[in-house]
Amino acid sequence: MGQKVNPNGLRVGVIKNWDSRWFAKDNAFGDLLVEDYNIRKELKKRLFDAGVPAIEIERKNDEIKIMIQCARPGMVVGRGGEDIKKLEEELTKKYGAGEDYQFVNGLLGAVARDHGLSDEAVAESAEQ
Repeated sequence: MGQKVNPNGLRVGVIKNWDSRWFAKDNAFGDLLVEDYNIRKELKKRLFDAGVPAIEIERKNDEIKIMIQCARPGMVVGRGGEDIKKLEEELTKKYGAGEDYQFVNGLLGAVARDHGLSDEAVAESAEQ
């Protein structure tokens, strides 16, 4: 039997970038990793209707930059930026009062190219 290699592991650094970009000491690494996972899970659940295939997180000292790629950015931002501000306040309250959250909303070029979004669309149409 041959060795099975994860295709994402082969592509990182060549044609694909890391989902999280930060450095931490040994004692804080696990906590930050779990926090990133929880933030992603919460945002994916909350922004499911906006069609979010990728969430990237960058950390610098007490600053967290969350880049959300989505098919419908209006659903993420909300009317006059209300929803994104409310989301920022809730994340600050839940994960750390000293951290500054910055959201960058990126419009997905071709939604049909993203397999995760097309899978979600097929599942949603099957449910209806």
